[in-house]
Amino acid sequence: MATLTVNCPECDKEIKAPEEAVGKKIRCKGCEHVFVIPKPKAKAKTKAAPEKPAKPTKADPARSVKPAKDAPKAPRKDDDDEDEGNYGLTELDLAPRCPDCANEMESEEATVCLHCGFNTKTRVKPHRRKVKHVTGGEQFMWLLPGILAALSVPLMIGYWFLHYLVFPPLIFDEWDKLMGETGSRRETIEKLTGYLCFEYLFHPAIGLGLAVLFGFLCFAAGRFAIIRLFIHNKPPEVEIK
Repeated sequence: MATLTVNCPECDKEIKAPEEAVGKKIRCKGCEHVFVIPKPKAKAKTKAAPEKPAKPTKADPARSVKPAKDAPKAPRKDDDDEDEGNYGLTELDLAPRCPDCANEMESEEATVCLHCGFNTKTRVKPHRRKVKHVTGGEQFMWLLPGILAALSVPLMIGYWFLHYLVFPPLIFDEWDKLMGETGSRRETIEKLTGYLCFEYLFHPAIGLGLAVLFGFLCFAAGRFAIIRLFIHNKPPEVEIK
């Protein structure tokens, strides 16, 4: 089996490989670089100039000098006699590998290395951080504002109903009687005098204003509770330097 010698393009180490490996990928034992074995360049053959026969000397004109015969060449050691397998090769591996850590990727379509996190599309490697462990008390304190915001929604709705429907009959003794006579909340409030304008706290306009205010507060509190309890339900990470 004929062999050829190639140099690693990374560390310039000579590597012997069989001719059948031309065009295939190999890994250098010296630097672990993977490259494709190129085709060997054809060497130009040079013809040796024929030796001219020496002219006969005057002392012996009849005798001519014959060209010396080529010395017998030493028997060439066949390439097959070399240590087989000492070609500086490992087994051919065509699996996709991470360009950063050279570990095998999950598949040819994978873009993120599972070993080092290198992204083959963005060419960015994630930064590793050491963060502080979150205790149960810290987790509860982080969720507490969201719990209070969620509880404030039914409390505001309940207070509005109490203010508009329950408190007037409890505060004013004649409220039910006047409401039965007039049938109007506004007229009932106008007949209630002597309470230092306290009766106007239950005017329909005040009730409408409280409804708008509580509606806005309920929306804001509910939105905050959903974000804190379900979307961002973990406290921010504290990096340990």
